Amino acid sequence: MKTIFQILPSLDNTGGGVERGTLDIAKHLQEIGYKSVIISSGGDMSEKYKHKGVIHYSLPLYKKNIFNIYNLRKKFKKILNELSPDLVHIRSRWPALCFNKVIKERGIPLVTTYHGTYSGNNNFFKKKYNSLMTEGDMVIGISRFIISHVAEFFPQSIKKLKLVNRGIDTKYFDLNAITRLRKENFLKSISIDEKKHIILLPARLSEWKGHKIAISAAASISRDHPELEFVMLFVGSNQGRKKYSSILEKQIVKLSLQTKSCLLGIGMICLRYIQLQMLLFQLQLNQRHLDEFQQKMEQ
Repeated sequence: MKTIFQILPSLDNTGGGVERGTLDIAKHLQEIGYKSVIISSGGDMSEKYKHKGVIHYSLPLYKKNIFNIYNLRKKFKKILNELSPDLVHIRSRWPALCFNKVIKERGIPLVTTYHGTYSGNNNFFKKKYNSLMTEGDMVIGISRFIISHVAEFFPQSIKKLKLVNRGIDTKYFDLNAITRLRKENFLKSISIDEKKHIILLPARLSEWKGHKIAISAAASISRDHPELEFVMLFVGSNQGRKKYSSILEKQIVKLSLQTKSCLLGIGMICLRYIQLQMLLFQLQLNQRHLDEFQQKMEQ
């Protein structure tokens, strides 16, 4: 049985696509006959698929300082000696800084995934840090946009780039998995009339995820179509960004959208309720998407 490692900073449920994707892949690998191992600093979801056979090793990857690297490498080498992985997949820059060299010295195939547009490529030191994610024998980009971004700033990696679009575990979104009673109780718990149109933006609270544009679009729709009954739900962790949460809340109040917008955090994992006739959307930060969103709502 071949062994595959996936490494990321943590598996807290306050995370996003990286954490969810790691777990989905880990479960699938185990199901098709691989020994699936995740290494992280732990978190709420670290044991999620233990019953499926997925193994989790906890290393203090949350301590991002240069003095911790030696300790991390020492512990990582022990795990390598114990399990002898056939492939290692690193999904974040800090683990890449800590372990890329060790992996390459042992001749273990290394895959890295570029999950986002890391900032600071105009700064020599920051760009060097970002470049760690291009050191894999194969470098995965999760979208055409990310592929073009990596190719622009790290042209030497073009031949190694591979587009692998983010997928989902469709069983998790099974339309029959949630009973009508649970749907009704869920809507009641967040004080939403079942007859309202529900718009869902599932994303951690971050400037580039488009929450401000969504709120502006909601205000435009409410102004132009006052007869339309809808509520916009933002589902995702603020990851400690209390200032940004406050900015969004003030924008909602300023535009008089208190009854049409709601920041739910992660207490309610609304993705399981996508079958509630919700309009699911994701925004980029430009006017074209705002216009398209308004058109969809009007339809």
